[in-house]
Order: sequence, then structure tokens, then C-alpha cells
Amino acid sequence: MRQYLQRIRSKIRHNSPKVLYNKWTVVRSIEKMQPIPVGSSDKELHVLVCARDLYSLLWSLRSFYDVSSIRPGLYVHADPTLKEKHFRILEQCFPGLVIVRSGEADAIVRSRLTDFPACAKLRESHVLNRKIFDFFCFGSASYLLFCDADILFYEDPVEITNRSDGMNAFIEDHWTNYVLTTEELRKRTSYEVPERINIGFGAITRDAFDLPFLEKLISDIPELATAPYLFDQTTVMLMACRKGVVPVGGRYRMNLNRKNTDCILQHYTIAIRERLYTEGIPYLYRMYKNRLAHND
Repeated sequence: MRQYLQRIRSKIRHNSPKVLYNKWTVVRSIEKMQPIPVGSSDKELHVLVCARDLYSLLWSLRSFYDVSSIRPGLYVHADPTLKEKHFRILEQCFPGLVIVRSGEADAIVRSRLTDFPACAKLRESHVLNRKIFDFFCFGSASYLLFCDADILFYEDPVEITNRSDGMNAFIEDHWTNYVLTTEELRKRTSYEVPERINIGFGAITRDAFDLPFLEKLISDIPELATAPYLFDQTTVMLMACRKGVVPVGGRYRMNLNRKNTDCILQHYTIAIRERLYTEGIPYLYRMYKNRLAHND
């Protein structure tokens, strides 16, 4: 109920005149900015996007590559709402990226899940579940970076992106959000799941992905099938904690009241989504514009 009410309030704020004006002016200016070629390394950045969130993703990616000391390969997983015009914008802004079209993903991932019917059924039940199954089925880097489309980066997130110790790392949250309490998860799985973790941005090893483990997990925790907005958070943490999870707090920690200049990154969750368009993106736009003027 809390999340439902948050979404109603957010929708009202999200359609304020200031938000709508910025979405049609400042936000779309990113198409005219200098492209940022992506690279390749022992890490890959994987994102899932729908047509509605395309421009917020573009700003998220630009802010990341602008401050990051590494240049990982980029995999954009498109949900069924994206069209060719959206793909052209992505390719224009980030030359060298890999776009995983929805139909292509369906063919490859469904084949991979043939022997795992519970996983296959859950992937089809909600588009957000593609984050779990599809991300690990594409690419080959030893580390995957997870990133939501509503995150902006203000400084280099080195404590997550520069990991090479085999551990998994995710940003701290201001509360704990799983399908069950951490105590109940421990009872059913025997794993100690960390409190206050958010998978909006983090690094996880590719070998953490384990289909037999996920198939059993879905059987042991039937609640996973009834909570699409918590399925990814819960399953990623259960896969990751088997090898170890490093919570990254401090200026990485989610804080709804923090200013842009006080953080490494800001996750503009549903509770503060409108600030992505009224504060975050306008701040970056002014910064990039001033930098260009100075260079000229």
C-alpha cells in the first residue's frame, strides 16, 4: 500500500508544469551534445529501458561516462516499447554500445531457460524481471554493473566500478526492501542477506548468476512471483551474498534530502522522481554548458 500511495503522489508531482517544461526543453537537449563513445573492459554496464524512460537513461549514462575513470562496454536492454527511432538516438549518443532488442532477447533467453520452467514463467510475468535473466545472458565481462535509468552521477563511483576482488558491491539504501524480512529469508535459504541495500547501482560478478539456484529459490520463496518490484532486488542479493556483498555507503548512500553537490550519485526513486527533472538534469545541463563555453 505504501508503494502504491507513493506512486500516486509521484505521478501528480511528476506532471507539474515545471517538470513537463523541462522534459520538453532541457532534457531533450542531450540529443545535440557531443557523442560519448563507449569502450570495453573487464566490466560491462547493463541497463533496462522503456520508451518512457529513454531520456532519463540518456542523462544517466552521460553522467556516468562523464565522471567514470573506466569506460565499460554498454548493453542497453530494450523492453517491447522501444522503436527504431529510439535505437537511433541511443546509437547517436553512445557510439559502440550494444542494443539488445526485445525480440532478440526473447529468443536467446527463452532458449537458455528451457530446462528452468519456473524461471521462464517468472521472466514472462513482468518486464522488470528481465534485469535478472537477460543481463547475465549477454556479454562476457567478469563483472556486470547494474544501473537504473533514474540515477545521475556527480563524481566517479570508484568504490563500485573499480572492484577486482571478486566481491559484489551495491549502494546502501535508507530502508530494507525485500519480498520477506531478512530474518525470514535467512530461515528459508540459510543466507545472511544484508539490510538496506539498493541494486539501482552496483557491481556483481558474472559467475554469481546460477539458474539451478534461482529455480530452487522460486520454489522455496513463492512470494517472489507476487512482488515484481522486489523480485530483482531480492534475487540479486541472494545470488550475490553467497560470495559476499559490500554495502557502499557514505556519499553513495541513498538520501532523499541530499543535494547534488553532496553526493557521488543520486538515485531519484519514485519518492523524489520529479527532482530528476527539476534539479538533477538541469544541474548537469548547466555544468556541461559552462564547460563548453569555457573550452571555446
